[in-house]
Amino acid sequence: MTVQHDRELFNLGEAAKGLASQVGVTEPWSGNGSDRFAYFADERRFVIVAGPQEGSHVDLAFAQGLEQRGSRRLVLILPKDHAFATLQRAPWFKAEARPDVYLHDGVTAHLCDLPAQDETVKRLDAKHKGSPENELRKAATPAHLGARSSAVYDLVEWATKEPSLDASHRRGERSWHCMGQKVLSIKGTTIGLTIPAGIHYSKPGEAPVPVTVRKGESLEPAQLAAIKRRVEEGPGRGSLDRPRSTDRTSTGCKP
Repeated sequence: MTVQHDRELFNLGEAAKGLASQVGVTEPWSGNGSDRFAYFADERRFVIVAGPQEGSHVDLAFAQGLEQRGSRRLVLILPKDHAFATLQRAPWFKAEARPDVYLHDGVTAHLCDLPAQDETVKRLDAKHKGSPENELRKAATPAHLGARSSAVYDLVEWATKEPSLDASHRRGERSWHCMGQKVLSIKGTTIGLTIPAGIHYSKPGEAPVPVTVRKGESLEPAQLAAIKRRVEEGPGRGSLDRPRSTDRTSTGCKP
């Protein structure tokens, strides 16, 4: 079976509806959302249910919910094995934007107490073995970008240490997300490196125009400044309750 098959079975079958009913909201939302999730709403609450088939993409539910909820309270019902990123981010939002998070095992949902902000710092330190330098080393090694790593080292260092960005790397591409949306990536091509900065929309005309660093060249200071500016204009502006700090906790893309 495919992920799409599992998604349709979960979202359109009884699983998502049954979980939503446990928080008292059973009316499907009439708006248009991602087919990754199931949506329900009443006058007071906007509910998103995510299935385990979404894996690491579960954290997109939080970002989409903030955009689509309107004046309603956001409720997220997430698989307990894929809720780490959401539970890390949620405590740093203002009370009116902070969601109610329920964790489920596919059948039963339980309200989860959000961790304290200092606890999220400890969890992230443990996840990264207490050292952002370890992530930086992995992000910039030749195994990922080849000998071209040095051409963009300053950018990789900034993105790795920037507390608002979450790394989501794959072999051959370095990428960072903010609030579940990809806002920066570096990918090797036959001519060098391409660097799209800003929300990575997929629609033609909306996708960011990438900066190209050709073989033998390095990222210029003006290019680096422009890329940082585009990233900082990403999602989540105005929703956060905390200025930028030096820890590794997500605090939004713009101070």
